[in-house]
Amino acid sequence: MASADVPPTEGCEAKMRLGVQVSIAGSLDRAVDRAINLGCTTMQIFARNPRIWHVQALSPEIVSLFRDKRQRVDISPAVIHTPYLVNLASFDEALFEKSIEALVEDIRRADALGIEYVVTHIGSARGHSLQKGMAMVSSALDRILTATEDSGVALLLENIAGHGQLIGGRIGHIGQLIRDAGNPPRLGCCLDTCHAFACGYELRTKAALDHLQNEIEREIGLERLKVIHLNDCKGVLGSRLDRHEHIGEGHIGLGGFATLLNHSLFDGLPWILETPKKSDMDDHRNLATILELLSGVVVIKP
Repeated sequence: MASADVPPTEGCEAKMRLGVQVSIAGSLDRAVDRAINLGCTTMQIFARNPRIWHVQALSPEIVSLFRDKRQRVDISPAVIHTPYLVNLASFDEALFEKSIEALVEDIRRADALGIEYVVTHIGSARGHSLQKGMAMVSSALDRILTATEDSGVALLLENIAGHGQLIGGRIGHIGQLIRDAGNPPRLGCCLDTCHAFACGYELRTKAALDHLQNEIEREIGLERLKVIHLNDCKGVLGSRLDRHEHIGEGHIGLGGFATLLNHSLFDGLPWILETPKKSDMDDHRNLATILELLSGVVVIKP
């Protein structure tokens, strides 16, 4: 497998940071070892078990090991993804408070570990209007940013597939939340290709990507787009199905990714794969596919 930090075509290195969501099993610092073994130049982790609220304190030893390992290699930026349980739009007081606490905790962990970004899903209004849900999120973001005002870590809101009453399917939702927060420099966006496609954003043609770029510039500002989650989509365009697929095996397809990867919207941004994984070989395979698409090795069938 080609190493992700040795791009196969001249000129790719300047614009490409390629990595995956890596496991923290055993110890947080082992995530760096796994990223190195995959040839990653960027990485994403959960900073704790993403399916429970309880979190153990970070030991100074683990913090030191994590920082030391990253300093020895070219893996930058690093990203923390918040737990799946978070819902910043919840009208359940206990869930709302736990969600705020979880984000504050992950930002503090990112500070301790020297991690640049925290990415979060926004949440669902569940039985309430979009406007009321957005107001809840705005309140939560204000509290989170105030509680971590001494932090240099950026909080990135991730777009979603748009099913149910989830907030963040449209770029305008994220833009409004950033504006309502007063456009703080620490608030930005993470764009997930599977989610965008499932929500109805065409990604397979240059014209459509030009339109998306213009929408992001208008609603958010291109400078606030910090991370790309590269995932193919099991569902068709506009299906609202949040099911990630291996690169080239979903409805975005190899041709779509060949177009997408070479569009100026994605230049200079870290690309992180969250594709299905039964073993590390799945990560190797998807990373190799991205590199082959960039090099022109893959033959795109009509």
